Amino acid sequence: MSRDWTKIESETIDWLRPVMACKVFIAVLAVLFMIDIWFPVSGFGIKATFFFSWGALFSIKGKSFIESFRKFRIPSAVLFVMGLFIIPFLWDNHRYLFNSAIRFFIIIELVFCFNSVSSLIETQKIRVNTQLKNSSFFVYCSHMVIVASAVMWLVMLPPQQTGIVMTLLFVIGTVVIFLICHFMYLILDRYCPSIAGVLTGGRNNNK
Repeated sequence: MSRDWTKIESETIDWLRPVMACKVFIAVLAVLFMIDIWFPVSGFGIKATFFFSWGALFSIKGKSFIESFRKFRIPSAVLFVMGLFIIPFLWDNHRYLFNSAIRFFIIIELVFCFNSVSSLIETQKIRVNTQLKNSSFFVYCSHMVIVASAVMWLVMLPPQQTGIVMTLLFVIGTVVIFLICHFMYLILDRYCPSIAGVLTGGRNNNK
């Protein structure tokens, strides 16, 4: 008997929709993400589950990241600057607090980046780059799977792992990860546009 996969997919989405739309559920995932507690299931780590669910919450409720984060523009900027000093200090002196702090800082950094870029675009300091816009979803989906682990492993190699050095290496590592994934997307979009279209859900058509 053939199975109607479209129907199964639709029923699964209908079942997950109210769960993903629950702010308490997302808040619980955020806490689990920061304290790094999760059950071992391949392909469903807490990092991917939290950020996917967070994005799904906005999509289901029809809300914009930009509009929702706007109210946190000043707090996110203050916490971001504070984090640049606190994170190296915790690495050097309180390593047991570092992992939770860095995960909280990732959330703050995300909000800060959304607010900063949207402000620069609104004031016409910068313009939207079509290539970056089209590759963003590919970078988001592929960075952990393809290159992040290898790059971050290299980041951990230097023997002098002071807080400041580690912070700089993580920043450099993030840039390297983005550039690798971005150029992978450009190559795919140039020579295999149909594959790029499948991998990005058609987002590469925004030329």
